Parts: sequence; structure tokens; C-alpha cells
Amino acid sequence: MEQFTEIDQSKKRVRVDDIKHPKQRAFLEAFILTGNDRGAERKAKESGLSVCRASHYNWLKRPDGRYKAAFEDAKRLHLQHLEDELIKRALAGKEDPRSHICLLARLKKLDPGYRDGPAVQVNQGVQVNVNIEKERAEVKAMILKAQEIDGGEESKS
Repeated sequence: MEQFTEIDQSKKRVRVDDIKHPKQRAFLEAFILTGNDRGAERKAKESGLSVCRASHYNWLKRPDGRYKAAFEDAKRLHLQHLEDELIKRALAGKEDPRSHICLLARLKKLDPGYRDGPAVQVNQGVQVNVNIEKERAEVKAMILKAQEIDGGEESKS
């Protein structure tokens, strides 16, 4: 029978909202929107707080780990932002379908759950999750829709 240990309550998850330092908070919030350090640096500067990427990397190395944990939360929130945007675009159906494909490619890069092919995790054994057919069907549908729209625009000219 497996033994379960109690969760240490002192190691609660740190969220972006828990960060009070203005420059750290500005960088994390900018990262949620941009998904990369250069974009976050630029976006934070636009908000009036100049934050260089070097500071971000120094904060990640701090021994208390609070900023690093908040940055993990920011990465999770960025993925949620991308998923929300993809759903919004799919439901609106007005934007260029190729942008949907680009957004889906970004999601695949950041989240293994969106990738083609098997996702392999090695713990005590090997777990393989295969979602190839579902992903292929979604991408094919998006490509067909893009081709239909492109074809319709050409015939109008």
C-alpha cells in the first residue's frame, strides 16, 4: 500500500498577484501577454517601468524562490491567454484563419498537450499519451477553412 505524506503548507504556490515589487510585477504581467522576455521587457517599459531582462534572470536565481514560482504562474497564465485567444478567434470566425494556425503552433511549442505525436513522461515507468488523430483533424479543418476563404476572395476579384 502506498504511503502519502502531508503537504507542507509553507510551500504554497506563489501567484503573480502575490508579487508586490512594482518592477517584478510589471515584468510578470507583461510576460503573461507577450510570452517572451524581450516582449515583456518592451511591454513593461511601455507601462512606465523600465525593467531589463538581466534583472528578470537575477530575480529567478534568488534563493527564496518566490519570484521563480510567480514566473511559473505567469507562464501558466500566458498559456491560458493563448487558449482564450484561440477560442475567441474560432468563435468569431472573422479573422484570417492562418493566424489561428500560428496561434496553435505557439501553443504546441509551449504546452506538450497540444503537440503532435506521443508525449512521453518518464517517472517510475513510461506513460505515453497519443492525441494525433484529434490534432490532425483540427488542423485539417483549419486549413480547409483557410483554403475556402482564400478561394472565395480570389473569385471575387
